[in-house]
Amino acid sequence: MRYYSKEHLWIDIEENCATIGICKYFIIQFLQSGGDVYVSVSDVGKEIQAGDSLLTLESNKSTIDFSAPVTGIITGKNTAIIDTPSLLSSLSEEECWVCRIETNTNDFSSLMTREEYDAFVS
Repeated sequence: MRYYSKEHLWIDIEENCATIGICKYFIIQFLQSGGDVYVSVSDVGKEIQAGDSLLTLESNKSTIDFSAPVTGIITGKNTAIIDTPSLLSSLSEEECWVCRIETNTNDFSSLMTREEYDAFVS
């Protein structure tokens, strides 16, 4: 099941694994500012609480800090995006995943469905 946060992250939940990525809508808006982009993600193995800092996107004009949408342990990172953030502009939304979190969370009431997210950004 896929959910969306108000911070423009998407979250795919499969059993106890949450794959978290950046919504294409936000990527397009962020990249319009131009300049170099940098991506940093919390370390693999780190235990993170929902609401903790998870991911930072930085450009010459702004820095955006994203909060973790779920609690758990970071089990993987998309090193391709971290090493080459310019890929964000050419990747599909599914390819713009940034990390995976092992989670026991089953309460997603603070997140949105696709329809709710579409209404949120329009």
